[in-house]
Amino acid sequence: DHWEKVISGESQDVFCCTITCAPVFFVETSRFMSRLVHILALNLIVDSHSNVKNGNKR
Repeated sequence: DHWEKVISGESQDVFCCTITCAPVFFVETSRFMSRLVHILALNLIVDSHSNVKNGNKR
């Protein structure tokens, strides 16, 4: 009886932790991804601009 209570309590803790951690993890991941996309986009824009400038010089 005691162990059943302990196991159910532990599973509840894990469940609560998952419920609270998942959104935070999701938010951090989406922030990181948007930052990554932003950096990649900036690099692409800079590259295309420098290519256009180099093309005009020739």
